[in-house]
Amino acid sequence: GLKYGGAAAVLDYIVRKKENGGNIAGDLTNGITHLGYGQYNLSAKYNWKKSAISAVASWQRRDLEWTRENYEDFVYPDYTVHNIELGEPTKVKFDYMNFTLNYNRTDERSVFNIALKNSYDNKPNSVTDRNSTLYQGDKIYSISDKLQQRSYIPSFDIYYQLNLKNDQYLYFDVVGTYINSSSNRQFSMLEIGTEDNTPAIISQTEGDKYSIIGEAIYERPLGNGKMTAGIKHTQAYMNNIYDGNISSKVSMNTSESYLFAEYNQQMERFTYTLGIGGMRTWHEQGELSQEKYILRPTITLSYNAPKNFYFRYNAYMSGYSPSLSDLSNVAQEIDIYQIRRGNPNLQSVTFVSNSLTASWKCKYVSIELFGRYSYDHKPIMEETLFEDNHFVRTMANQKGFHRLNLQSTIQIYPWKEHIMIKLNPFFNRYISNGNSYTHTHSNFGFRGSIVGMYKNWVIMAEMSTSQHDLWGETLSRGEALHSIAIGYNHDKFSIQGMIMNPFTKRYEQGVDNLSELAPNKQLAYSTQLGRIVMLNLSF
Repeated sequence: GLKYGGAAAVLDYIVRKKENGGNIAGDLTNGITHLGYGQYNLSAKYNWKKSAISAVASWQRRDLEWTRENYEDFVYPDYTVHNIELGEPTKVKFDYMNFTLNYNRTDERSVFNIALKNSYDNKPNSVTDRNSTLYQGDKIYSISDKLQQRSYIPSFDIYYQLNLKNDQYLYFDVVGTYINSSSNRQFSMLEIGTEDNTPAIISQTEGDKYSIIGEAIYERPLGNGKMTAGIKHTQAYMNNIYDGNISSKVSMNTSESYLFAEYNQQMERFTYTLGIGGMRTWHEQGELSQEKYILRPTITLSYNAPKNFYFRYNAYMSGYSPSLSDLSNVAQEIDIYQIRRGNPNLQSVTFVSNSLTASWKCKYVSIELFGRYSYDHKPIMEETLFEDNHFVRTMANQKGFHRLNLQSTIQIYPWKEHIMIKLNPFFNRYISNGNSYTHTHSNFGFRGSIVGMYKNWVIMAEMSTSQHDLWGETLSRGEALHSIAIGYNHDKFSIQGMIMNPFTKRYEQGVDNLSELAPNKQLAYSTQLGRIVMLNLSF
C-alpha cells in the first residue's frame, strides 16, 4: 500500500525484544586471487529497557583495470567520420561507504526513532576512464579521458509513530539531506607523428543540494477494511558551478507535493486496495518557472484461489521531474566533435504501470508467472542535433516510451530442503518513440541457481545472462555472471569460498548509442573479474 511506498510485499517479523545487552555482526567479502575487490558490512546494537542504539557501516571498494573499445561514426552533411578506438588496460578505482547511527525508543503507545546517516562516494579513477589509440583513416590519435568524481551525503531522519485507541495510528517522518558533489574531467586527443597542440578539454562541476522531506500518515479501521490517508512534501534547493573551458552558475528551487488516500479490505480469499492521489511538481530556475499537476490513482486486486493458486493485479499512475543537470542551459564539450547541453524547457513526466502475477505451488514445485507493462508519456530522453559543426547531445520531452517485462520463476525441491533448483527465464521488450526517432529492442535472458544443503554444509552455483536496457537512444548491455560457492554454517558464524566467472577469462559490459547522426558502440572489459576467488566471512 501507499504506507509502504507501493512495495510488492511487506514482511512483519515478530521478534523477542531485548531489554539489555546487545550484539555485533559482520559480513566481510574480499578477493583472494585479486585483492582489489572488497565488500564489508559491520553492525552493532545495544538494548537498554525500552531504548536501543545501533550503528551500521558498509564499505564497497574496487581497484581494478578495464579496457575499453569504441566504434563511432559522425555523419556530417557532406561526409562521414569513422573512428575505431582500441584501448589499453586503464585503472578503475572507487570507494563507496555508508554509515548510520540510530536511536530507537518503543513502548505500548509510541515509537520514536532518530537516524543520523552519512554516505561517501569517491571515484578517483572512473569506469569511463580510458587510454587508447584512435584510428581514423590514415590518421592515428592518442586518447586520454580521465574523470574524477566525489559525493558526500549526510542526512538526519526523525520518525514518530503514535498508537491511538481502536487500532488507529499516526505516523510522522522528517528527513533533512545535504548533497555535496564534484566532478573533474580532462580529455585530450593528439595526432601521433605530428606536433599537435590541440588543447585539452576540461570540465569541472561543483554541486550543492539541500532538501527536506516531510510525511504524515493516518491509519484507521473503516467498516470491514482499513483506510489510510497522508501527505508528503519535498522541498529542495540546488546550486551547480561549472568551470573549465566554460564558466557558469546554475541555481534551482524545486518542490513536490503528494496527497493521497487509500482503502484496503480483505474478504476471505479476495483482497483489494483502492487509492487516489494528487501530485504537484514545481521548479524555478532564474526567471523561468514551471508547475504540473498529476493524478495518481492506484488499484491492487489479489485472490487466493483454491488448490494453491494465487493471482495479483496492480495498476497505478505516477510522475517524476527533470533533474538539475538536464534543466541547466550549460553546454560542455565532450570531445572535438560533441557537446553536451541541458534544456531549461523540460516538463515533468506522467507514467502508468500495470502488472499481473499468477502462481501455483505444491510440495516439490512452485511456479510464478509475472508480466508488467508500463508507459511513460512525453518522457525526458536524449536527442542529438547538428549545430555549428558540432553534434549536440541534449534532452527533450519525447513522444513516449513502452516497456514490457515478462518473467517466470520455477523452483524445484527434489529432496526436501536439501536441494533447491531455481529457473528464471525472462523477456524484455522496449519501444522508444522520440520526436525524430523510433527504436525497439527485445532481450531474452535467463537466470538460474542450484543450492544443496546437508547438515552444516552448503554448495551452490548461479548464473545469469546479460540484462539489456533501452532508454531514449541508448542501449545498455549489462554483465553476464556465473559463480560456484561452497560454505560451512555454524550457529554464530559462516565461512564461504566462491569462484566468480570460473569458465571465462573476461568480464564485460557494453553501451550502444543508436543516433542516426552520431552512433557509437562502446565495450568495456576486464580480465581481473574472470576466475576471481573470493572469501566471505559472516558472524
